[in-house]
Amino acid sequence: MTNCRNPQRLLRAVLFSSLGLLTLELMRPGDVHAEECTIDPFGGEVCLPSTPSVDPPEDPDDPPKSPPEFGLIPPCFGNCTQFPPPTPFRQFEEDPEPDPEPEPTPEPIPEVEPEPIRPEPIQPLWLKSDALDPAVAENYFNQTFKLYAQAQSDAVVFEAADDALFIEVDGVRYREITEPHGALFTNEGNEPAVNVWVRGFGGSSSSGSTGNRHADFDNGGAQLGFDIPLSDQTRIGLFGTYAVMDGDDGSRGSWDADGWGGGAYAEYWSNTFVLRGMVSAGGYDGEHQRSVNGETAKGDRSGNSWTGVISVGAPMDSGDWLIEPQALISYTNTSLDRFSESGANRNDRLRFHEMEVDQVGSELTVKFAHPIRDGERSLFLPSVRVGWAADWGLSGDSQKVTFLDSGKSKRWSVNSSDSHAALVELGLDYTTFNFNDNSVAVYARGGALIWGGDRGTSWQLQGGLSFRF
Repeated sequence: MTNCRNPQRLLRAVLFSSLGLLTLELMRPGDVHAEECTIDPFGGEVCLPSTPSVDPPEDPDDPPKSPPEFGLIPPCFGNCTQFPPPTPFRQFEEDPEPDPEPEPTPEPIPEVEPEPIRPEPIQPLWLKSDALDPAVAENYFNQTFKLYAQAQSDAVVFEAADDALFIEVDGVRYREITEPHGALFTNEGNEPAVNVWVRGFGGSSSSGSTGNRHADFDNGGAQLGFDIPLSDQTRIGLFGTYAVMDGDDGSRGSWDADGWGGGAYAEYWSNTFVLRGMVSAGGYDGEHQRSVNGETAKGDRSGNSWTGVISVGAPMDSGDWLIEPQALISYTNTSLDRFSESGANRNDRLRFHEMEVDQVGSELTVKFAHPIRDGERSLFLPSVRVGWAADWGLSGDSQKVTFLDSGKSKRWSVNSSDSHAALVELGLDYTTFNFNDNSVAVYARGGALIWGGDRGTSWQLQGGLSFRF
């Protein structure tokens, strides 16, 4: 009996040892995640470890989880913050001659009967008296005298004792306004005339892009407008704009577009300041391109914007110079429409959703100008404007994109911080003033904004002419 019990005890010890080791192994913590838990018949909870998950190999045709951020936010439409320049005609005012002093009363002289004098023929037509009818001769004399009188009255210029310039036109005497020189800017002598103008513009600027970046935008176009006076101190006007835009964000993509727009403006002058306001709007439409995996995804994108601008200036004179401190603030709202890409692998194509952003800008500048008179009625006005400009950044919607194949969506931020720049602008105006007919003015402007940081330099050119009639 003793020999029989020993193998049984040995087998029982091995069994219990195995169960203990198994229990310890199950109770030992490890990198095991429970997949599911069940309740056994005795009320206990049994949790079995999950099998290690193995990620499937990445399909090269699957879209990337985070596509490269790309989206261009164009600047405001056209030449949207530059007012039509005031026409700096030389200013004149009527200056009636003083009444002559009365002559002393002469002593009476006895009247003497004059002898009758036979009228003589008109000279120098005496030699033609035999061949020319007297009525024809008299008519010839009247026409010749009329032409001579008109030529004399067209422009009679003389200098007064105080070196002020006077001009006589059609029997009316005018005096040039030289003090204050600010009259050239304020146009206090607002004529009851229509002013028609045209200008072309072009330049390059850095503006917003997704990912808190700046993109390069080349722009150009033309404007045609007119303004009329409402009073001696107020004028209002309308204009139309055609503009083209070429936006580029390095190797990431581009947007080439063009469009039409227009706006209205008003100007008010007082003795001490000039107040201007303008509202303009327009829209772009063109091809938006994006580089992806060696291909070009593209689509037709459209957008529109509107801009409001308020400017105030205080022209003054210092010797022969005109000095005008200026302040300007602008607000632009831009809306971009929805579009879908084509041209690339479908797994890489995106749908760009609509979005809306806001932008605020400001300027504090001083303009210096030196009038140079040319002849009787013309004027050269070279000028320079220097100061500070600020772009207070983009704010508004983020750009939402959706993969056409998978339907997955992402959002790209377009918000940007403020940036500041030094502004330098050179200008030249030439005008000629005609009292009887049309007056003409031509001008040119060129300037640069030198931004801080990595934004670079923006520049703008414009030139045009105006007719007042």
